[in-house]
Amino acid sequence: MTVSDFRPVFTVRDRQALRHALEDRRRRLLSAAQLYEQTKQISAARAALLRRTRDDVAAIEAALARIDRAGFGECVVCRRRLSVPMLTLQPLAEHCDDCGSSPSRDSLRPPRREPAIS
Repeated sequence: MTVSDFRPVFTVRDRQALRHALEDRRRRLLSAAQLYEQTKQISAARAALLRRTRDDVAAIEAALARIDRAGFGECVVCRRRLSVPMLTLQPLAEHCDDCGSSPSRDSLRPPRREPAIS
């Protein structure tokens, strides 16, 4: 047995709650993206924000797909289980600490506050 065998696993209820939170966040981000696209003149800052929003939506959709195929909570590289505390703080996490130096490490960044829409 390894230490990872003793880590708590997300329950069905935990996964459902996380799915609901991620779907809600995706819905809000898509709504914000649509508003930005409706603006005729997009400044460089807004264009960067729109790209970041689209990247965040893609990361959320990837996490939702992992939940659906029971791969949520596993490193996408080595398949080791990620810790529940890490997933609670970083629900978009895809990599364990050992594999975390991969190019898609961005998915481990903390959730950011969504900008106020003016």
